[in-house]
Amino acid sequence: TSSSSSKPLFFIGGNNGVDLIAGPLLDRGWEQITDKESSNFHLKWVEIRRDVSFTDFKPGKQLLARNPNISVLTSKGKLITTLRSYERAFSRSSKAVSSSSSSSSSTSSSSSLRMDTFFFKSYKLDEAKDRDDFVKATLSDPGKIWICKPVGRNQGKGIHLVSDAAAFVHEMKEEHKKKRGGPRSMARIVQEYLPNPLLLNGHKADIRCYMLIANNTPTLVLYHKGYIRLTLSKYNDDYTDLGSHLTNQYVQKKNDAYASSLDDTTWSMEQLDEYLKSSEGIEAVYKDARHNCTQRAVKQTTESIKMMMEMMEMMAMNPRHGCTTVLFQP
Repeated sequence: TSSSSSKPLFFIGGNNGVDLIAGPLLDRGWEQITDKESSNFHLKWVEIRRDVSFTDFKPGKQLLARNPNISVLTSKGKLITTLRSYERAFSRSSKAVSSSSSSSSSTSSSSSLRMDTFFFKSYKLDEAKDRDDFVKATLSDPGKIWICKPVGRNQGKGIHLVSDAAAFVHEMKEEHKKKRGGPRSMARIVQEYLPNPLLLNGHKADIRCYMLIANNTPTLVLYHKGYIRLTLSKYNDDYTDLGSHLTNQYVQKKNDAYASSLDDTTWSMEQLDEYLKSSEGIEAVYKDARHNCTQRAVKQTTESIKMMMEMMEMMAMNPRHGCTTVLFQP
């Protein structure tokens, strides 16, 4: 539906969190349109990349909630490739700087964040070298637990834990033989599973916090503190019990107690802080180290933002990545 209104126009496609986007815009006097093919908009917010025509995009006049090649960060498999590419590029850059100026080198290296400091060992099972490296890793530590994820799904769908690495490797090899010449199934990655996670009242949890890199020259990052997601079932060593290992709401909804215990699956940051202060076990562990842990977390978050900025600049300079268009304009 087109409009001759002088109000800013916006289109929203999909159903995920529509009110969170439409509500504030309508309150500010924007007008919502329903024609998904219309190029007459100021903001287009869609869930699927193919719903956007990047060739018709008007830089400086329109906003899009999609990036033409954002999958290099949002796809599980491509993210691994991107992080590895960043490490190689930054390593080459640091060596070049080091050869010309030792003082400059120390400055550059301090802003790098090595992948293994925040990202568990990960292997792409659709690539031969990664499969071979994964097999070697299982042989060197047969008792290690792994987590396997399809690269193109969300909500915890298709994820399973691997406690018998030898059996998994055998199945993987048999699958690969059958695939030759036949239809290909969705690619998967496998990662080291986090041992001994921090538990909240015995439940596994993760932190969902958000940041928006609104501008890179100068750097402007908008941050939302987010919330905590918890499992309904207490953490245990039954690796077939995904409800005690995956915090995704889609997985937790399968628990019969979900409807009556919904509030128990999310905490605010304030609740987490109170828990860490009051829990005898956590307080005992972190009594002397919490301040240092907090400082280290803040430092690593800062460094990760710098790394993200460098990655985006690297992708923008490389035509192969297709990220030459700046979509979010002030």
